[in-house]
Amino acid sequence: MINNLEKSIITFLFGLITSAYLWIRNEKSDHWIVIFFSVILANKLLDIGHELTINDFNINNYLSIVGYILFLIHPLVNLIGAYTQIDGGLRIEPVILSLSFLIYQLFINPVPLDIIRTKTDKGYIYNFANFLNKYELTAYLILLLFPMIVYDPPKNIVMIFGTLFTLFIAYILNKKKLDRSITDWHTYITALLGLNVLFL
Repeated sequence: MINNLEKSIITFLFGLITSAYLWIRNEKSDHWIVIFFSVILANKLLDIGHELTINDFNINNYLSIVGYILFLIHPLVNLIGAYTQIDGGLRIEPVILSLSFLIYQLFINPVPLDIIRTKTDKGYIYNFANFLNKYELTAYLILLLFPMIVYDPPKNIVMIFGTLFTLFIAYILNKKKLDRSITDWHTYITALLGLNVLFL
C-alpha cells in the first residue's frame, strides 16, 4: 500500500501530465478545466512539501498559510478561467462576490493564525476547514461551482456533480472531518481530469 507521500506524488504527476495534454488538445473549455485544476495541483505540491518537511515545523507553517490562500482564491481563479472562454469576457459581478468572500475570510472573520499553523499527524495542515461554519462553506462551494454553469452539457454537469460527489465521498470516508477530507478530495477530484481526456 502506498504512503501519503507516494500518493501525493502520483496524483500531482498524473494531474500535471493530464493538464498539459488538455491544454495542448485545446478543445472548448479545456483551458478553463486546466485553470480550475491548477489550484488543486498546487495544493498537491504543498502536500508533497508537507511530507518532505514534516519535521521542519517552520516550513510547514509557511506551506499551510499558502494552502489557505489557495483555498480562498480558488473560486476567483475558476471564475477567471471560465469567463475567459466565453463571448463577452469577464463579468464584474461574480468577481466582486468572490473578492468580497476573500476579504471577509481574511479580514472580517479570519481564521486564527495558530489554527492554520497547527501540525497534524499526517503532515497535512488544513485545520482551518473545521473553523469555517456551514454558511461560509456553502458560499464557498457556490462561488467555486458557479462559473461552471456557463458551459453547455456534458462538461459542466460532469464538473459540478463530480466536484460535489468527490467532496462528499472524501467527507464520509474521513468520518466527517473536513480538514482531513480536503487532501483526499484533491486526490479524488483529479480523476475528473482523466474523464475529460477519455470521454469528453
